[in-house]
Amino acid sequence: MKSIIADGRVWSWNATNYVPEPIRDGLDRREASEAELAVIIEQVGPVFDGQEEGSFGPPEVDVYDVDMNGNLGKIIAVRSPFVCGQFSCPIYLLNAQDQIFRVLRSLEGEVGLSRRVRDEKGFRGIELLTRNGISIVSSTSGKRLGSVPIQEIHIAGEAQ
Repeated sequence: MKSIIADGRVWSWNATNYVPEPIRDGLDRREASEAELAVIIEQVGPVFDGQEEGSFGPPEVDVYDVDMNGNLGKIIAVRSPFVCGQFSCPIYLLNAQDQIFRVLRSLEGEVGLSRRVRDEKGFRGIELLTRNGISIVSSTSGKRLGSVPIQEIHIAGEAQ
């Protein structure tokens, strides 16, 4: 089945349900700088350099510059079998001084910004992909602000 776009959100078919994707409005991906990579390597492990025998290679690191209530901030998503394994990947929120102030987790390192949900300081909620859909989290407090659940398919005429 094909993906659906409803209310500006892409919904992808996963063979049993439609799964929402995080909204990427306002997020422009760029490569990480050396300073940003150093911060991430410090977090994921100083022994991980991607050069050892049997290594998975260096992690994929996506950086998104964002306005956090008038202050420059960054969202850094890290994807790697070494870092994530079969679980969610780390999403680091950095301030203008490249200091990590919050670590979140998202499947496949997918991240977005909510169009409608704002946190207690007025910043757009951070959208994270989970097994149950999208979880919307405050960058300020880390508290869950809401969710966008997976949409189950019901065949017309069958008992629910």
